[in-house]
Amino acid sequence: MIRKYGEVVFEAEVKLKERFKQPLRDEQIRKIIFWYDETQSYLSEVDEYSLEDVHTIKVNENNLIYTKYLIEKEFPNDSFLLYFGQARPLEKQNNPLLDIYFYSEEFKLDAIAAIMDELGLEDNESDYFFQSHASFFQNKKRQKDFRDLLIGDSDKSIEKLTLGIMCVLVKAKEFSFSVVCEKLFAELAQDSSLSWEQIEKFGKLSEFWEFAESKFHYHKEKPSLKDFLISIFVSKLSIDYNEKIPANWDNYLITPENNSVVFLNRWMNQVNGKIEYKKVAILVADELKFQKFLKKKSSEFLSQSDTFSGIEDYLVESTIDALLIPVVRHNQIEQLILNRRNSFWYSNYSKQYKALLAASRLLFKINEIEQNGMESGTEKLWHAYQENYYQIDTYYRHFNVSFAQLENPSDNFYQLQEKVENFYTNGFLQIFAEKWTANLNQMETFEIEGIAKQTNFYQDDIKGYVDKDTRVFVIISDALRYEIGVELAEELENSHYYQVNVKNMQGVLPSYTGLGMASLLPHQELEIGRNQIIVDGMSSQGLDNRNKIMGKNIGINKGRAFRAKDILNATKTELREQFSGGLVYYIYHNTIDATGDHAASEDKVFQAVETAKSELIRLSDKLVNNLSATHLYITADHGFMYTKNPLANVDKVSMPVNQSIESNRRFYIDSIKEASSSFHTFKLELANQGENFVHIPKGLMRIAVQGAGSNYVHGGSMPQECLIPLLEIKATSGRDTRKRVGIQLVSEQNRITNVVTYLTFLQLQRVTKENKSQTVGAYFEDKDKNKLSNEIILLADSISESPEDRITTGKFTFIQRLYSLKESYFFVLEDHQSDEELDRRHFTIDL
Repeated sequence: MIRKYGEVVFEAEVKLKERFKQPLRDEQIRKIIFWYDETQSYLSEVDEYSLEDVHTIKVNENNLIYTKYLIEKEFPNDSFLLYFGQARPLEKQNNPLLDIYFYSEEFKLDAIAAIMDELGLEDNESDYFFQSHASFFQNKKRQKDFRDLLIGDSDKSIEKLTLGIMCVLVKAKEFSFSVVCEKLFAELAQDSSLSWEQIEKFGKLSEFWEFAESKFHYHKEKPSLKDFLISIFVSKLSIDYNEKIPANWDNYLITPENNSVVFLNRWMNQVNGKIEYKKVAILVADELKFQKFLKKKSSEFLSQSDTFSGIEDYLVESTIDALLIPVVRHNQIEQLILNRRNSFWYSNYSKQYKALLAASRLLFKINEIEQNGMESGTEKLWHAYQENYYQIDTYYRHFNVSFAQLENPSDNFYQLQEKVENFYTNGFLQIFAEKWTANLNQMETFEIEGIAKQTNFYQDDIKGYVDKDTRVFVIISDALRYEIGVELAEELENSHYYQVNVKNMQGVLPSYTGLGMASLLPHQELEIGRNQIIVDGMSSQGLDNRNKIMGKNIGINKGRAFRAKDILNATKTELREQFSGGLVYYIYHNTIDATGDHAASEDKVFQAVETAKSELIRLSDKLVNNLSATHLYITADHGFMYTKNPLANVDKVSMPVNQSIESNRRFYIDSIKEASSSFHTFKLELANQGENFVHIPKGLMRIAVQGAGSNYVHGGSMPQECLIPLLEIKATSGRDTRKRVGIQLVSEQNRITNVVTYLTFLQLQRVTKENKSQTVGAYFEDKDKNKLSNEIILLADSISESPEDRITTGKFTFIQRLYSLKESYFFVLEDHQSDEELDRRHFTIDL
């Protein structure tokens, strides 16, 4: 009994009213409800019920015939509640109302009855099911979870009810036997059996094994959860490796294997199930002694599967071996690594694979130069570096960044590091430096014909904005060398906010911070003084002096200088206050040089590059989003050279003992034209410099300076030091107008005749500035959207112009079930992130 606003309301009465208000079935003209109350708990209460348009009769053995008369003769169209203060009689007992009972409804108030009533279950089979699982329904939490799971499901078969109990006991969030198995297997991997014990105590293990046989075809005389788990994995491996598995695994093999493959594939593709899968896979691999299986297998064979992490370990080591031999098959290595990006374990091995890919590309590029010969002539070498050779510096940097992130690299990996270092230093840098410096001997001044000069940057690129009264933002990143600038441009363009044009400038010589920064300012004259650069008679050292120079040459408050770190830390309001009223803003960023120019941290310079790129992207975003910037430039004062291994003493030269005006490890300036044969000498053509000269060590040589730190250098004439990137950036607004590359199924047949089927896909366009990459999922389903196969993930990001290079193959395994030639089945291609359907094709499945 419950009380509502002082009025007594009976719970049973409320439920009865709801039952009588429910719509009549097609054959019904009224409702007749039987209520058996064996304990007579409601005997008195029922008299107080107010059921509208319902005759309430307390039935006993003395009024059975009269009740039948009232129902069938006196009130043949009226509804009745028949209350019995006894248990429901057996069907074989003499009961005049039995025929009426069969076409009527029964009302129950115990927990099981309430659930059955709410789920609309009245048949004897369901009643037997609930009674046989009475221990499960003794707990209110389990009752509620079971009811919530089934209340909206039209299928309330005994199979579904049985599955519902298992789902509740393992706390599955999805109504699926596969999810039940995932939960149990995950606990098994953690040496726990809590959920299994729950099924054993409140469910029936026999029912679990019936499901295992029905869904997976697993049947053993003495089944066990661990054996079931291992059997599923072995069955998938059998499909992956075309049944070429060890004979001692045959006892685990489930045939047909299809459903095992689809089950594990589904688990591996779940965003929220990856951690559990990894733990389970480790357990199974140990049980199978999978490491023995890997021995003496080819990479091509093993790469057909991504079931266990041991496969990735083996592929990494075998790829290292392939890179260490004299003749390297770079195309095969590249394809293997690119394909592994779709591997389940790739995120755990991305550093290894990125290092290997960079190593392969570096070795290939250097071998290509060795076979074809390196360009000659200053202008040709400059353009060759700008268009091609710079990539070698990028690959070298990528390798070292990834290698530094590895935990406990193998001895072979260290050997590969040595090979990369040797090829880069001796096979590229040394040869490139010799070619480059051979052309400098005839130059009196350092000048590359046809190349824009860093000293003319303001006049050539910025002054036009001032003339048009248009705002422009210039970000100067210390030591942002050309190859990093190219990569930064690509990353900026990956956002639809930016259109980037990459240009280059010939940097000043010597290529060091003070002179490089000064040359980018608006100026008439530059002069090198003691520890400072004089711009139009003013020191250019420090932010205050640069503001004065800009104010003088552009106009008070029209040109202003800022530190990048101050902008990154400022609020939107602070930025708008600081950037009001100006036209030209110079923003100084220093992460790469601040790391590389110190002996204690120079070995972290490549990691600093990654930080710098991230900061520059954030800085650009902040200017665009908070200040509505539309015109931006990113450039540098100079580049740098860096090798991981220190140079030998023979690569160092001595500087004359005299009073030099300025010097570092890659140059010195004095008034003496003559220098040793180890130096190139150029006349320093700056204002008021008189007869001063800059002396640059030839090739890669450094000036011997006391103290540590000579791997990271700048100041010389190598393109790595003085080919300055200039990123001309236009910020756009609105929607992303770039199109994703298309992916098309190119297999001609639309009929599946094999349980394991291979289909071919083509990436229709190559990835460009206009076309961005796309990741899709492909699978088969029936008309009710039940998946019939595993789902494969395709990454379309090829930049190759050749269609043959953009073709890939997908392997589909179909679940074991009855297929009909009359039914409709569909191939589905969908965007992996948005789930947008990209293609749907009708297929016939004839298995």
